[in-house]
Amino acid sequence: MIHKVLIVDDHPIFRDGLTSLINKEGDMSVCAEASDIYSALELFNAYEPDVVIVDLNLVDSNGLELIKRLRLTSHSVKILVASMHSESFFGERSLRAGANGYICKEETPRSLINALRELLNNGFYMSPKLSNIIAKRHLANAENGDSRPECILSERELEVFTMVGKGSSTKEIAHKLNLSVKTIDTYKEHIKRKLGIKDNTALIQQAVVWMVRESML
Repeated sequence: MIHKVLIVDDHPIFRDGLTSLINKEGDMSVCAEASDIYSALELFNAYEPDVVIVDLNLVDSNGLELIKRLRLTSHSVKILVASMHSESFFGERSLRAGANGYICKEETPRSLINALRELLNNGFYMSPKLSNIIAKRHLANAENGDSRPECILSERELEVFTMVGKGSSTKEIAHKLNLSVKTIDTYKEHIKRKLGIKDNTALIQQAVVWMVRESML
Protein backbone atom coordinates (compact mmCIF):
# COMPACT_ATOMS: atom_id res chain seq x y z
CA MET A 1 0.00 0.00 0.00
CA ILE A 2 1.28 3.45 -0.93
CA HIS A 3 0.36 6.17 1.57
CA LYS A 4 -0.61 9.53 0.07
CA VAL A 5 1.02 12.64 1.56
CA LEU A 6 -0.11 16.26 1.21
CA ILE A 7 2.53 18.92 1.89
CA VAL A 8 1.40 22.37 3.06
CA ASP A 9 4.28 24.86 3.24
CA ASP A 10 4.84 28.35 1.85
CA HIS A 11 8.46 27.69 0.79
CA PRO A 12 8.64 26.09 -2.69
CA ILE A 13 12.23 24.93 -2.21
CA PHE A 14 11.34 23.11 1.01
CA ARG A 15 8.30 21.52 -0.66
CA ASP A 16 10.41 20.33 -3.59
CA GLY A 17 13.05 18.86 -1.31
CA LEU A 18 10.51 17.13 0.88
CA THR A 19 8.63 15.77 -2.13
CA SER A 20 11.83 14.30 -3.54
CA LEU A 21 12.69 12.76 -0.17
CA ILE A 22 9.28 11.17 0.38
CA ASN A 23 8.91 9.87 -3.17
CA LYS A 24 12.10 7.85 -2.74
CA GLU A 25 10.31 5.74 -0.13
CA GLY A 26 8.56 2.73 -1.59
CA ASP A 27 5.40 3.06 0.48
CA MET A 28 4.87 6.85 0.41
CA SER A 29 4.03 9.30 -2.34
CA VAL A 30 3.31 13.04 -2.35
CA CYS A 31 -0.10 13.48 -3.95
CA ALA A 32 -0.21 17.30 -3.84
CA GLU A 33 1.38 20.47 -2.50
CA ALA A 34 -0.14 23.73 -1.18
CA SER A 35 1.08 27.01 0.27
CA ASP A 36 -2.13 28.32 1.87
CA ILE A 37 -5.14 27.10 3.81
CA TYR A 38 -7.72 27.34 1.04
CA SER A 39 -5.66 25.41 -1.51
CA ALA A 40 -4.77 22.87 1.18
CA LEU A 41 -8.43 22.22 2.02
CA GLU A 42 -9.37 21.88 -1.66
CA LEU A 43 -6.52 19.44 -2.30
CA PHE A 44 -7.33 17.53 0.87
CA ASN A 45 -10.90 16.98 -0.30
CA ALA A 46 -9.75 16.08 -3.80
CA TYR A 47 -6.98 13.59 -2.91
CA GLU A 48 -7.98 12.36 0.57
CA PRO A 49 -4.37 11.95 1.74
CA ASP A 50 -3.36 9.66 4.58
CA VAL A 51 -0.92 12.21 6.01
CA VAL A 52 -0.73 16.01 5.88
CA ILE A 53 2.57 17.74 6.64
CA VAL A 54 1.86 21.29 7.83
CA ASP A 55 4.12 24.28 8.40
CA LEU A 56 2.94 26.79 11.01
CA ASN A 57 3.75 29.81 8.83
CA LEU A 58 1.54 29.89 5.74
CA VAL A 59 0.84 32.53 3.11
CA ASP A 60 -2.61 33.47 4.35
CA SER A 61 -2.84 32.32 7.95
CA ASN A 62 -1.40 30.31 10.82
CA GLY A 63 -0.94 26.58 10.29
CA LEU A 64 -2.71 25.88 13.58
CA GLU A 65 -5.95 27.12 12.03
CA LEU A 66 -5.51 24.65 9.16
CA ILE A 67 -4.90 21.82 11.61
CA LYS A 68 -8.15 22.60 13.42
CA ARG A 69 -10.12 22.70 10.16
CA LEU A 70 -8.58 19.46 8.91
CA ARG A 71 -9.41 17.76 12.19
CA LEU A 72 -13.03 18.88 11.91
CA THR A 73 -13.11 17.39 8.41
CA SER A 74 -11.45 14.08 9.28
CA HIS A 75 -10.70 12.25 12.52
CA SER A 76 -8.52 9.66 10.80
CA VAL A 77 -6.03 11.74 8.82
CA LYS A 78 -2.57 11.94 10.35
CA ILE A 79 -1.17 15.48 10.70
CA LEU A 80 2.53 16.14 11.19
CA VAL A 81 3.74 19.67 11.90
CA ALA A 82 7.15 20.44 10.36
CA SER A 83 8.21 23.89 11.53
CA MET A 84 11.22 26.12 12.08
CA HIS A 85 9.80 26.85 15.53
CA SER A 86 11.29 24.76 18.32
CA GLU A 87 9.07 22.24 20.08
CA SER A 88 9.48 24.44 23.15
CA PHE A 89 7.19 27.10 21.73
CA PHE A 90 4.54 25.42 19.57
CA GLY A 91 4.84 21.66 20.05
CA GLU A 92 2.19 21.23 22.72
CA ARG A 93 -0.05 23.86 21.15
CA SER A 94 0.03 22.00 17.83
CA LEU A 95 -0.98 18.76 19.51
CA ARG A 96 -3.86 20.51 21.27
CA ALA A 97 -5.01 21.88 17.91
CA GLY A 98 -5.28 18.34 16.56
CA ALA A 99 -1.86 17.41 15.17
CA ASN A 100 -0.57 13.86 15.63
CA GLY A 101 3.08 14.88 15.76
CA TYR A 102 5.58 17.71 15.66
CA ILE A 103 9.10 17.87 14.23
CA CYS A 104 11.51 20.76 13.83
CA LYS A 105 12.79 21.42 10.31
CA GLU A 106 16.31 21.45 11.70
CA GLU A 107 16.10 17.68 12.22
CA THR A 108 17.68 15.37 9.66
CA PRO A 109 15.70 14.16 6.61
CA ARG A 110 15.79 10.63 8.01
CA SER A 111 14.25 11.87 11.26
CA LEU A 112 11.33 13.30 9.33
CA ILE A 113 10.79 10.03 7.45
CA ASN A 114 10.94 8.16 10.76
CA ALA A 115 8.33 10.55 12.19
CA LEU A 116 6.05 9.87 9.21
CA ARG A 117 6.43 6.11 9.68
CA GLU A 118 5.69 6.46 13.39
CA LEU A 119 2.48 8.33 12.54
CA LEU A 120 1.42 5.74 9.98
CA ASN A 121 2.22 2.76 12.21
CA ASN A 122 1.19 4.04 15.62
CA GLY A 123 -0.91 7.13 14.91
CA PHE A 124 1.29 9.48 16.91
CA TYR A 125 4.80 10.92 17.04
CA MET A 126 6.42 12.78 19.90
CA SER A 127 10.15 13.37 20.28
CA PRO A 128 11.77 12.71 23.68
CA LYS A 129 12.40 16.46 23.94
CA LEU A 130 8.73 17.33 23.45
CA SER A 131 7.63 14.62 25.89
CA ASN A 132 9.94 16.12 28.51
CA ILE A 133 8.70 19.66 27.82
CA ILE A 134 5.05 18.68 28.20
CA ALA A 135 5.73 16.81 31.44
CA LYS A 136 7.54 19.81 32.94
CA ARG A 137 4.82 22.23 31.83
CA HIS A 138 2.07 20.18 33.36
CA LEU A 139 3.94 20.03 36.64
CA ALA A 140 4.43 23.81 36.55
CA ASN A 141 0.80 24.30 35.60
CA ALA A 142 -0.37 22.26 38.58
CA GLU A 143 1.53 24.64 40.82
CA ASN A 144 0.95 27.99 39.09
CA GLY A 145 -2.32 27.69 37.16
CA ASP A 146 -3.03 28.55 33.51
CA SER A 147 -1.58 32.07 33.51
CA ARG A 148 1.15 31.28 30.98
CA PRO A 149 1.15 33.14 27.64
CA GLU A 150 0.78 29.89 25.68
CA CYS A 151 -2.44 29.19 27.58
CA ILE A 152 -4.20 32.54 27.31
CA LEU A 153 -3.02 34.04 23.99
CA SER A 154 -4.47 33.16 20.60
CA GLU A 155 -2.30 31.40 18.02
CA ARG A 156 -1.48 34.63 16.19
CA GLU A 157 -0.92 36.56 19.42
CA LEU A 158 1.51 33.91 20.64
CA GLU A 159 3.30 34.03 17.31
CA VAL A 160 3.72 37.81 17.62
CA PHE A 161 4.75 37.47 21.28
CA THR A 162 7.41 34.92 20.29
CA MET A 163 8.80 37.21 17.60
CA VAL A 164 8.93 40.11 20.05
CA GLY A 165 10.93 37.88 22.39
CA LYS A 166 13.35 37.13 19.55
CA GLY A 167 14.00 40.86 19.10
CA SER A 168 11.96 41.46 15.93
CA SER A 169 10.60 44.96 15.39
CA THR A 170 6.96 45.65 14.58
CA LYS A 171 7.87 46.26 10.94
CA GLU A 172 9.85 43.00 10.75
CA ILE A 173 7.01 41.02 12.31
CA ALA A 174 4.52 42.56 9.87
CA HIS A 175 6.75 41.59 6.95
CA LYS A 176 7.25 38.01 8.15
CA LEU A 177 3.53 37.45 8.75
CA ASN A 178 2.36 39.32 5.63
CA LEU A 179 0.31 41.70 7.77
CA SER A 180 0.20 45.47 8.18
CA VAL A 181 2.13 47.31 10.89
CA LYS A 182 -1.20 48.55 12.24
CA THR A 183 -2.45 44.98 12.60
CA ILE A 184 0.67 43.95 14.51
CA ASP A 185 0.25 46.96 16.81
CA THR A 186 -3.31 45.79 17.49
CA TYR A 187 -2.09 42.30 18.34
CA LYS A 188 0.45 43.81 20.73
CA GLU A 189 -2.28 45.77 22.48
CA HIS A 190 -4.33 42.57 22.88
CA ILE A 191 -1.28 40.77 24.29
CA LYS A 192 -0.58 43.53 26.80
CA ARG A 193 -4.18 43.57 27.95
CA LYS A 194 -4.36 39.78 28.39
CA LEU A 195 -1.02 39.56 30.21
CA GLY A 196 -1.52 42.69 32.30
CA ILE A 197 1.44 44.51 30.70
CA LYS A 198 1.50 48.32 30.82
CA ASP A 199 3.79 49.37 27.94
CA ASN A 200 5.89 48.13 25.03
CA THR A 201 9.10 48.08 27.07
CA ALA A 202 7.52 45.74 29.59
CA LEU A 203 6.12 43.66 26.71
CA ILE A 204 9.60 43.14 25.29
CA GLN A 205 11.02 42.29 28.70
CA GLN A 206 8.33 39.74 29.46
CA ALA A 207 8.58 38.20 25.99
CA VAL A 208 12.34 37.76 26.36
CA VAL A 209 11.97 36.24 29.84
CA TRP A 210 9.33 33.84 28.51
CA MET A 211 11.56 32.85 25.58
CA VAL A 212 14.46 32.11 27.92
CA ARG A 213 12.27 30.06 30.25
CA GLU A 214 10.77 28.04 27.41
CA SER A 215 14.17 27.34 25.86
CA MET A 216 15.32 25.86 29.18
CA LEU A 217 12.52 23.31 29.34
